[in-house]
Amino acid sequence: MTSSAQYYGTVRTRDEKDAPGRLYGRLTDALLWTALEQSVFSRLPLSFTYVDVSARAGRWARRIAAEYPHSTGVHIAPTPEAAAEAGARSARAGHGPRVRHLAARPGELAGLLGGHGHDLVFHDCSYLSTFSQPEAGLRELASLMAPGGLMVSFLPSRWHTAHEYLGCGDLQAALHSLAGHDPGGPGAPHAHLFTPGQIRLLCRALDLRVDALTGFPGLVLPASGCYGRFPYEEATFADVLKMERELLIDPDSGARGANLLAVATRPAASP
Repeated sequence: MTSSAQYYGTVRTRDEKDAPGRLYGRLTDALLWTALEQSVFSRLPLSFTYVDVSARAGRWARRIAAEYPHSTGVHIAPTPEAAAEAGARSARAGHGPRVRHLAARPGELAGLLGGHGHDLVFHDCSYLSTFSQPEAGLRELASLMAPGGLMVSFLPSRWHTAHEYLGCGDLQAALHSLAGHDPGGPGAPHAHLFTPGQIRLLCRALDLRVDALTGFPGLVLPASGCYGRFPYEEATFADVLKMERELLIDPDSGARGANLLAVATRPAASP
């Protein structure tokens, strides 16, 4: 269930209005951007290149393009239709020349982009969950990194998802979650789930060095009834975001987050 919030959470833009049920998505997006600013962007060159492999209709690629005008990027969509739609949105936002939108199926990324190492590879669990074993997907993503480049993995937590299912009274789904698989619900896809230790092992097997590992949101659950009681006001959202950001900077609290964020480096000496 955590994963479904991750798939459909959106980056809020000026032309979008808040809707009931979007508070958790907004909160997650704001915390993710804070973490990227703190741990990622300051380490990249001025004219960095990036790949966005996330199920967000190219929103993160456009956000990066807007905030870092010297960057150039590629967004990977699951279908040609999705790539065309994302490309049209980038064109309307004025980012068309700097952000390409391509379609790729599992196993095609290396052939599509493998000849060009990128300074940043950003991904969520959507691409990894198309593989029976997440190691295969992560290996393909790592092949897109330039020596010295960064990979940002934004992945749903095994523990937090099980906790959420138990809170909803779904024991079987909680058991599946602890085994590393979110069965999803109606309209929600299957997803691999992760632990901090598992992420470290996966990166180590690919000769990637994990430099930062945290998690968020840690104080609220996407399925909790508190959102129905929250007034949809900016002041309320700001207060909740402030509390979550205070938790975000505590290195010991990351493992309790609904989503795990890992920043890994490909050493410059790697072949």
